[in-house]
Amino acid sequence: MDTRFLTVLGPCLVLLMHIAIHNTLASHVPVKCIERERRALLAIKKELIADYGQLSSWDDAQNQNECCKWEGVHCSNQTGHVVELKLGGKRLRGTISPSLVELYHLNHLDLSYSNFNFTPIPKFIGSLTHLTYLNLSYAVLWGEIPLEIMNLSGLRYLDLSTNFINGTIPNHLGNLSQLLYLDLSSPFLSSNLEWLAHLPSLTSLVLQDVNLSSAKNWLQLVSNLFQLTLLDLNNCHLPDVGSFPTIHNVSSTLSIIDLSKSNLTTSILPWLLNYNNSLTILLLSENSLSGPIPHAFGNFGFLKQLELGSNKFKGGIPQSLWDICSLSQLSLYDNNLSVEIDELIPKFPKCAKKSLQYLSLSSNNITGAMPDFSQFPSLKELRLDQNHLNGTLSGRIGQLSNLEVLNVGYNSLQALRCYNFKHEKIGRKAQVHKVKEAAMFYVLSNILVS
Repeated sequence: MDTRFLTVLGPCLVLLMHIAIHNTLASHVPVKCIERERRALLAIKKELIADYGQLSSWDDAQNQNECCKWEGVHCSNQTGHVVELKLGGKRLRGTISPSLVELYHLNHLDLSYSNFNFTPIPKFIGSLTHLTYLNLSYAVLWGEIPLEIMNLSGLRYLDLSTNFINGTIPNHLGNLSQLLYLDLSSPFLSSNLEWLAHLPSLTSLVLQDVNLSSAKNWLQLVSNLFQLTLLDLNNCHLPDVGSFPTIHNVSSTLSIIDLSKSNLTTSILPWLLNYNNSLTILLLSENSLSGPIPHAFGNFGFLKQLELGSNKFKGGIPQSLWDICSLSQLSLYDNNLSVEIDELIPKFPKCAKKSLQYLSLSSNNITGAMPDFSQFPSLKELRLDQNHLNGTLSGRIGQLSNLEVLNVGYNSLQALRCYNFKHEKIGRKAQVHKVKEAAMFYVLSNILVS
């Protein structure tokens, strides 16, 4: 090797070694609490009541003045600044102290599951401009969403759910263009959802109980969220979509949809079928869906849970549903299914027979003798009550070693045989109840497998 090259390279190698040694030593030096931020934390504590000593480590004593080691406090390893305050689930009471603004470098704030006694969300929260995570859910907060929150342009996660927040969701929410997760669930809020057009990165949208009756364009707005994986608009009074609009591009990642209790009619079904390659959970109970259950539901090849209860479906269960190998929960209670039960249950081996764990056909007009359910070995809950079934249960039901709940009450069953269950150690709650006349209601829970 050229000696001139070594002459130049040598000092550089020595310098790099010095830097590496310095960084290694620095990484082992304990981070010291910044005095101004320690005082701010103590001021925050003064406004809070910890009934069970949750903040006992927050002390001004000489041996406990290192605030970076306090419960729920996390500091930067490089600067020592407080960057995370994780007090969610601590069941604290009191008020949110203005001293929070002294924690200027805070990027994570969780005060969920506290009791702030119906106080408003403080406007000074908008001064914490480094926040990327804000969780104030279940915190007994009241009032409107302050516009100052829109200053938190770096937020990725925002959860204000399950409080007493009221009024209209401000359209300025669209300023939070980096949001990935948003939960504003509240029965006291309303919105037209126009701000959704400015949140292209959303992966989770949860607006349970929010009044969306004025969101005439909700379907198009939601369809344009191409990164969405979770959509929860349960009990949102959604406007009917009318004739199905032409939507060419939709999210290929949408995995969970909950549109229960949302005044939906059958016109929503063509839109849902766009997601047959991604959906794993589809919840549509307590709507006004009518007609036969679409055969195309069988195209949801990755579906695990399908809830269509309390609608107006008629006819039977499309045989295509039994071809979904991942299906573990199927709920069709309180519909107008008026067929022989033999027509509902597949006669030949089907994928879902092995995977199904929960089946509810309660409160329909299903007739006929009880079929052999031993062909569903994974069943944990089977609910067939309030139909027109007759005969007796097959003794083979005793082979269902995973069965915990069997409800066949309010039918026309003549008797219930004494079954020799594969696992006979039945839990303390196992009961047999006579419901009316010869009908029976049989419950098995907490089966103990030896």
